[in-house]
Amino acid sequence: MTPSQPSLIFLHIPKTGGRTLEKIIEHNYPPQFIYNVVPGRNSIMDFKALPDDARNQYQVIKGHLFFGVHTCLSKATYITILREPVDRILSNYYFVLRNPKHALHKKVAGGKLTIEKYLESGVNPQLENGQVRMLSGMEESVLSEESTQEMLNLAKGHLVRHFTVVGLTERFNDSLLLLKKHLGWKTIDHQVLNATPNRPSKSEMASSTLKLIEKYNQLDLDLY
Repeated sequence: MTPSQPSLIFLHIPKTGGRTLEKIIEHNYPPQFIYNVVPGRNSIMDFKALPDDARNQYQVIKGHLFFGVHTCLSKATYITILREPVDRILSNYYFVLRNPKHALHKKVAGGKLTIEKYLESGVNPQLENGQVRMLSGMEESVLSEESTQEMLNLAKGHLVRHFTVVGLTERFNDSLLLLKKHLGWKTIDHQVLNATPNRPSKSEMASSTLKLIEKYNQLDLDLY
């Protein structure tokens, strides 16, 4: 990485197609210059604790992280993928329900939580305006049940000022073409990873369920 090239921060919002995008990133950058944020192993706090020279040698920082990492780098830009909020919540629920390795699987499957009870339980802050929470940079919001208009305004401002590309799950291939164009990637060949198979579509869900999801994600809907 030359001094003129900013570090690339991939702010990976859960259930937006980010695992697939992470693999594409790994095909375009040397592995020794990628910092993977992995809970329990490589935290963002571990990254911030590195010496300046060590931090700035990384060409890519990626993972489930909040906006703000750029403040400890000499030069950086962001990318992310957004998803239609109701569809993202449905994908999250059925992924957790059917994945025994997920940290919340026992609470959802063992507790026989319906999607409505899952939303209302508060066990996962990602279910309530999760995209705005991460993009706002207000990490303390994960401890709060309530997201705010201030967070939405921050998220919108950050997207405008700090992101080279903001893709959409619903237009994933088009988003990849934009990423290739703006970042000079050699390849965007991919296989879809971490998808939730055989989950009900929005059209199959009760209108009361969809309205409840919308109620918990008004700010995400506005952002999207």
